[in-house]
Amino acid sequence: MPGTRRLTVWRDTTGAIHSFDFRMSDYSVRWARGMTEIETYALGEKESGRKGTRPPIEGLTPAQREEVHWLFCLAVPNIAKSVPVDVRKFLSQLVAVK
Repeated sequence: MPGTRRLTVWRDTTGAIHSFDFRMSDYSVRWARGMTEIETYALGEKESGRKGTRPPIEGLTPAQREEVHWLFCLAVPNIAKSVPVDVRKFLSQLVAVK
């Protein structure tokens, strides 16, 4: 479904953010504790709900990675206020890092 977004956040036992996956239509940005930067990738046929031959997770060219990162930068300031404040702040800090 075009325009579909889904943010999943995992926390550790102390409640601190451990990792996240932010899916934006056919693309996603993810991060986990210990990573030095966010990872961008394309969703495959099963995850995106579209028919085709793409594998579940496929690599992107440098230009595509930059475009997905830019999409992430545009999406983060517009995340719904229903998302917890600490998550919005955390994602905002990641956008500012690049």
